[in-house]
Amino acid sequence: VATTAVPAMLTNHAEERSSERKYTAYQIKHTLKYGRAEEGNLPGTYVHYPCHECHPKLVTDAEGTVITVI
Repeated sequence: VATTAVPAMLTNHAEERSSERKYTAYQIKHTLKYGRAEEGNLPGTYVHYPCHECHPKLVTDAEGTVITVI
């Protein structure tokens, strides 16, 4: 079975990283809405780049769920 056929288990990884890095929900939503998005290095992932220096860079899956906050 290919590993891409196995669904990823959802964890609180993105929430933990955002709280460690002191990013607010507003900053994350702003990056998702206005930031430039490119395909990630894994299939089905996207990297969202912030418009402001103080906002985070995000990695999302194809459905838009935030995987991690950088």
